[in-house]
Amino acid sequence: MKKIGLTGSIGAGKSVAVKYLRARGIAVHDADAAVHEIYAQPETLSWLSENFPDAVIAGQMDKEKLAKIIFESPDALKKLENYIHPRVGAHRAEFMKSATARGEKIVVCDIPLLFETGAEKEFDEVWLVIAPDKIRLARVMSRPGMTAEKFKAINATQMPQDEKAVRATQLIDNNSSLEQLHAKLKAIMMAAT
Repeated sequence: MKKIGLTGSIGAGKSVAVKYLRARGIAVHDADAAVHEIYAQPETLSWLSENFPDAVIAGQMDKEKLAKIIFESPDALKKLENYIHPRVGAHRAEFMKSATARGEKIVVCDIPLLFETGAEKEFDEVWLVIAPDKIRLARVMSRPGMTAEKFKAINATQMPQDEKAVRATQLIDNNSSLEQLHAKLKAIMMAAT
C-alpha cells in the first residue's frame, strides 16, 4: 500500500484537493476530523477542563476560547499539541491498519502540520499544495469568523511554505483554476499508482 502525506499552508487548497481525491475513491484520513473527534472524547474534555478551564463551558469545548488561549501563548499551544498530536497519530495508525486490511492500494493522510509534527517519515511521498500568500489570504477571508489578523496568527504557527516545498516529494501549484488543480492531481495520482 502506497502511503501519501498531503499538506499545505492555510488557504493553499488542500481541502479542495482532498475532495477531488475522495471523489476518485482514494481512502483519505483527515487529521482535522480526527482532532474534532478527539476533542469530543470525555477524557480529552476532562484534560481540557484541568489545563484550559476557560475553554470548557457546560462540559463542551469552546473552540473560539481555546483558539484565543493558544494563539496568545506559545506555551499553551505547545502543551495542547503535546496532548493532541500523539492521539491524532494513533488515530491515523488505526486508519492505516484498516486500509491495509481492506486491501487499499493507495492512502492519503491529510495533515495540516505534517512537517511541523515530523510525520513525513511515515510516508512514501509527501504532496504539498501551494499557492501565493495573496491568493491564500483572499481564499480564507471568505471563511466565517476569519480576519487578516487571524490568518496571520495561524500562518505563523505553520512552517513557511517555501521550507515545506524543499522537503516535499510533489508540489501541487494551486494558483489558478479548479480544472488545472484537478489535472495536476490526476497526473500525480497516476504516477503514484
